[in-house]
Amino acid sequence: MAKLDSKGKQDNQSKGSNKRTSLFSPSQIEKNIQLETVLKKVFPQLGGHVGEELVTHIMLVLKLEGIIGPKMGKDDIKMVQELKEKLLKDANLKKEVLATIKKIKKG
Repeated sequence: MAKLDSKGKQDNQSKGSNKRTSLFSPSQIEKNIQLETVLKKVFPQLGGHVGEELVTHIMLVLKLEGIIGPKMGKDDIKMVQELKEKLLKDANLKKEVLATIKKIKKG
């Protein structure tokens, strides 16, 4: 929490601390660790099916970001499908995501 000086303004020492914190947001680092941990456990269950791995990756990212809730509705499923289709149409993005999936599986 930011420290305030006698005039109610954030002091310089506290400002520097906030800059460092925002550069390395623990919550984002924790999300990345959770993503890798879950995917490492789930991917072997999918039997190497790339399409299922891709959808699983998309769903988990959306879940960790709080975009989808505990239950997926029709709109959530439609969003996942649309994201998958867009991702598959973009060659560079597709290559990047598949490389990430491969890295997680080996890791």
